[in-house]
Order: sequence, then C-alpha cells, then structure tokens
Amino acid sequence: MEELVLGWASGQTWWHYVATIVVIANAVTMTL
Repeated sequence: MEELVLGWASGQTWWHYVATIVVIANAVTMTL
C-alpha cells in the first residue's frame, strides 16, 4: 500500500498539493 501511495505521490506531488489547497480554500470560502 505504501509503495503505491509513494509511487503516485512522486509522480504528481505538486498537483496533489495544489488540488488539496484548492479544495481546502473552496471549503473555507463556502463556510464563510
């Protein structure tokens, strides 16, 4: 399981962070 996660993260690390930030920011703006 860890190998799968690490393999996916190594290929799309920056996109994973960008998508997470966008989702969090969207949730924050919706609650405000």
